[in-house]
Amino acid sequence: MIDLLLQYGLFLAKAVTVVIAALFIIITIANVGERRRHHEEDGDIEVMRLNERFEHFANTLRMTVLDRNALK
Repeated sequence: MIDLLLQYGLFLAKAVTVVIAALFIIITIANVGERRRHHEEDGDIEVMRLNERFEHFANTLRMTVLDRNALK
């Protein structure tokens, strides 16, 4: 009788393991599909002008490091 319960317990453990593994695979595939679909909707690229900002940083750095005679 104990052998029967032990075998049944092992069967349940294996069955639960298989079900959990199958659910994990299904959920992973669904997440990958959702990410692909979400990324396809995002098709915009935003371009920002950085030249003026970097020129301002360079001028500020020059004024900080160099003395007045070197700036002229």
